[in-house]
Amino acid sequence: YGESQVNQEAVSQTALTGLFLGGDKLFPASFLSWALHTEVFINLMEIPPNPQYPILTNGAHEMEVGGWVRYSRGLWEPYGYLGVRYRTEGLSSLLKWKVGQKVQVGSWAWSLGLLGEHTVIKDKYSDNPSVRDLAYGRANAGSYYFNSVNPSWFGFLLSGEYRWTEVTRVFVSYEERLNGQKSAKGHAFQVGLRWPLWITEVMDTTETQLEKGFEVEDEEVEE
Repeated sequence: YGESQVNQEAVSQTALTGLFLGGDKLFPASFLSWALHTEVFINLMEIPPNPQYPILTNGAHEMEVGGWVRYSRGLWEPYGYLGVRYRTEGLSSLLKWKVGQKVQVGSWAWSLGLLGEHTVIKDKYSDNPSVRDLAYGRANAGSYYFNSVNPSWFGFLLSGEYRWTEVTRVFVSYEERLNGQKSAKGHAFQVGLRWPLWITEVMDTTETQLEKGFEVEDEEVEE
């Protein structure tokens, strides 16, 4: 994971900030499916005591555990997510949630939802939050994007995924934070490609293929 930031004095910094690992274990069903979700963020950067450039990280390792649930019926697919994110460096632990509706329109899958996060275990500097603000506020242009003390916010997310090929997807998303306390306000826009690193071949078990297999075996026996 990499990031680039520019502060109010037009000073910029770009760097590789961390390694992200995540996965889902899906438990499919006819209509109602659910999945266990885990992810880990390994931070690769250290924050100097008096940073002179925009900071790109909070200096913490993070781990999240949660669960998805979705109901598939025709073109409509409502979904929900609930998880807890633990962060080192004395930062608060967060309850994260997301609910929304996904709909399939031709080759596009559109999704509109609400999302947010709220503090469940307080920051070690809860009684004296200025410690973080004074240390990082100047380099971070006063933003609460990193090192915020006990953040809480909610917003909405609009995303779309286009099926370009059988395995390649093009996705776009727009996120807007509607309300927040001790958290960064604003919006984010993403666009990119998604494809699997490998594909496991699925055995063809159609009646025709099975019949072909039996014919080959008969021929081998006759020889």
